[in-house]
Amino acid sequence: MADKLGVPTSSYARYEDANDFKKPHLPLEFARKVAVILADRGIDPADVMALAGVGADEFQPVQLSASEERLVDRFRGLDAGQRRLLLDLAEAMGVACTAPSQDRPTIHSSKTDYRGDVRR
Repeated sequence: MADKLGVPTSSYARYEDANDFKKPHLPLEFARKVAVILADRGIDPADVMALAGVGADEFQPVQLSASEERLVDRFRGLDAGQRRLLLDLAEAMGVACTAPSQDRPTIHSSKTDYRGDVRR
């Protein structure tokens, strides 16, 4: 399971150990990832989401397009290191592709130039 989630075995194992994980519910994002993996094995995602404290009426499974399904299949074929690299790249792209906000300084609107000196 840890390999499918793209996390170290020790990180996943803490959720399986009642002496280590003492919270009443699994983290929501973790449960969502596990639900997707176990759905491929015939386990109802609503049952997994219940472990995160989400009722069956609150859980809406995500419908993926054919291209998204192919992307998920390819992602699942990667080893943990490749998954981490791909996730880091996607995160960096998301930041780089975000349009600048009016109230967030950009390199051009900042009073500091690229060397760290204050502009006059």
